[in-house]
Amino acid sequence: MKRSTIVRLAILGVVVAALVAGTSAFALANSNGATVTKDAGCALSQGASGLTCDLFTNEMIEVDTHAGTTSFICHFDIPAGCEPAKAIKNTGFSCGTYAGGTTDTQSVVSPGGKAVLICQIKP
Repeated sequence: MKRSTIVRLAILGVVVAALVAGTSAFALANSNGATVTKDAGCALSQGASGLTCDLFTNEMIEVDTHAGTTSFICHFDIPAGCEPAKAIKNTGFSCGTYAGGTTDTQSVVSPGGKAVLICQIKP
């Protein structure tokens, strides 16, 4: 076998080994990483929002970390006729996430027709 062929094979072997090692490290890191849930149902009640209507959406994301922290965030479009005259912010109401319940919560609704719900669980 020519020396140049041996060198090329050696380089190819190093590249393949690096790719395999990188893929294994990525898989290992992901096994201890966060679990992300997206686009599931979410509701914001009149009592939590301060509005005269309940809000529903599929625009949500929940991130559950290996350390036990959960962030649950939903974005809503407020139906015409239900928008507040001024922004309303509420905190401390009950919220159920896929990881459990919490009162570490906040909702903000705007006269522009948008609302956000944030619920957090911290160990």
